[in-house]
Amino acid sequence: MYAVARSRFRISRTHRRFLSTALLQDQPPPPSPLPEPSSAAAVAAGAENKSWNFLKYSLVAALTGGAATAGYATYAYSLTEVEERTKALRTSANYTVGDSASGFDKFQALLYSSAMTVPAKLVELYLDLRRLTEEQVRVSNYAHLYF
Repeated sequence: MYAVARSRFRISRTHRRFLSTALLQDQPPPPSPLPEPSSAAAVAAGAENKSWNFLKYSLVAALTGGAATAGYATYAYSLTEVEERTKALRTSANYTVGDSASGFDKFQALLYSSAMTVPAKLVELYLDLRRLTEEQVRVSNYAHLYF
């Protein structure tokens, strides 16, 4: 009897497919998908994203390189040696031309001094911080002798 009942409830694969399509035909159609953005807009967004990522990674690489250079300079050179080696860089930020120079030369001098101002200020900041740190270390080394 169990075999008879089982055979009556067995539905073949073709009937299953027929039953599922019959059930789906009674239902309303699914909503239409949203229109895809134009391919030109997608390409432009992808290019913008790539350039933004390139800018971010370049900035991180520049900061990492600057920190590594500062660390090496601190390890390898004394404060006076670093001041002597960076003197030319710090004076190049004040680059000017005479009044008789052409407009193009004045503009070029303005661009050069603007581009060199940030590195020169960073070097001055590094020198000031290093000078303060070395003074603090000297004071703390001598302080333990008296107490």
